[in-house]
Amino acid sequence: MYLLKTKSTLGNRKIGELFGVTSGAVTKAALRAKKDWLADGKTRKKAERIANSIFGA
Repeated sequence: MYLLKTKSTLGNRKIGELFGVTSGAVTKAALRAKKDWLADGKTRKKAERIANSIFGA
């Protein structure tokens, strides 16, 4: 969800539909991801590689 929210043009409502959750849940999940696992350097680099492979550099 975090990558879709930050790297795509999709809104929270559409992302929520894709995952079967509310738009508020998308917001909370993205904030949690940013705070928790993206703060870790290894995980951040992995997320960046995934994003680059999906959305381009």
